[in-house]
Amino acid sequence: MERKERIFGGDALVQRFYEGPKKCDCCTNWIEREPEEVPVIVKDRYDKATNQVFKSKDHESPTARLAGLSPMQTRYIEVQSQIIADAIRPILIDVGMLIAKTESIKIRSPFRELYFAYSRILEVQQGQNEGTEQRGHLDVLVKVMRELLSDSLGEIADLHAKSNHIQVSLDHLPKRYLRAFTAQG
Repeated sequence: MERKERIFGGDALVQRFYEGPKKCDCCTNWIEREPEEVPVIVKDRYDKATNQVFKSKDHESPTARLAGLSPMQTRYIEVQSQIIADAIRPILIDVGMLIAKTESIKIRSPFRELYFAYSRILEVQQGQNEGTEQRGHLDVLVKVMRELLSDSLGEIADLHAKSNHIQVSLDHLPKRYLRAFTAQG
């Protein structure tokens, strides 16, 4: 009986592996069984959305796993609407975001760019006529922005209300941030 030596990569075939359920924090669990795919009808709905918001469990939160529940945090949003992308691309570039000339714009947490572009995006939105496709798309983006930035915007509004007589110095901020910040005022 002849003994065959095991040769890695010796068979002319392709072995596919898919990401499986998480088993540990340090590595990916690769499995051979293909996961169930999203139905075409649902995929169409995902593809047609002007904005996609991606949330995941917040494993770093001090309240993580409280009563077996994990808090969720928004990791990034993807602006798929070409109408929105064309309207906000120059604004985001002005506040320092590097944007590729792709069909969509991906903005990652902590959403600094959206914060500094907020007032200018509102101006663009309010400059559109009610009932137009452009206004509808921008309305959706503004709603998402308000959800993402609600805590920060609330704190800033509260500080402005409480400090009518106090001058705040912004001299320590880089000039590119100052332009975006003073455009809001």
